Amino acid sequence: MITCHNLSRRFEDVKDDYFESLKNISKNEKATNGYYVQQAEKQLTDISGRQYVLLVRSGSHAISLSLLAYGIKPGDEVIIPNYSCPATLSSVCVINAVPRFCEVNKYGSLDTELLEACVTNRTRAILATGLYGDVHNHSEVKSICDKHGLTYINDAAQSQFALYNGVNSLSLGDTVTISFAENKPIL
Repeated sequence: MITCHNLSRRFEDVKDDYFESLKNISKNEKATNGYYVQQAEKQLTDISGRQYVLLVRSGSHAISLSLLAYGIKPGDEVIIPNYSCPATLSSVCVINAVPRFCEVNKYGSLDTELLEACVTNRTRAILATGLYGDVHNHSEVKSICDKHGLTYINDAAQSQFALYNGVNSLSLGDTVTISFAENKPIL
């Protein structure tokens, strides 16, 4: 089996940093929201140019929290791609919003030629997902959101740090969500 991040293979290269980090976490008795979380949030703030960054337990939580932060309520519609990871759909459903599916294009991104037809009077947000290290058509998604007063959430879990017309994907949308896991490309 091929492993993405084979710690046993590279352990000798990272063990000093690894043990030092564990020692600091244990010494401070703060495994969450401590020094390393603050350091990661600062770096992501610098990279994205965003005013605020908040690390949470998962990308799914990040999506749900983003929807809630923008006032998406039960019964509100959120347009999502009809082909994406399960977290895209489940994050909308967990807050009792209604997913409205939009077809994807040949790249696996929202088909922006069909996107506006998905907007109804109950639509409150578009959740655009970048897949396989690629960024969706940001300009078109933003244009439709602006035209209809919709919240634009950029799920960049699989397109984090990718560029769209020279702009880092973490800078796109009203809010961006990412997650770190072994299956995520980091460009």
